[in-house]
Amino acid sequence: MNEEIYDRLYAKLHKPESEEEKNLKNSKNDPEAKIRYDALFEARLEYNGAVSFAIIKGLEKGKDDGIIQGKSEVAGNALKEGLDIDLIVKITGLSKEEILKL
Repeated sequence: MNEEIYDRLYAKLHKPESEEEKNLKNSKNDPEAKIRYDALFEARLEYNGAVSFAIIKGLEKGKDDGIIQGKSEVAGNALKEGLDIDLIVKITGLSKEEILKL
């Protein structure tokens, strides 16, 4: 995975500390403020974790889709050139059914 892309996406999508969190964090002597801050902080961590997971899964899916598209293009070109379908299956890893749909 390209770390630069991940870092840019994460910077755009992650949820930074809110003004409310900053104010609650500075209320060190107020037990209710600490409880509220901890809850907000935990929610932000969960949100940021979900965003990270979604970014990683999206990048992986895009990569996988690109690989499949590339194999399909190779198979299509091989069919046009008259190569035997069993050889195309062996070279690309695609099934006969997938190749015949091209």
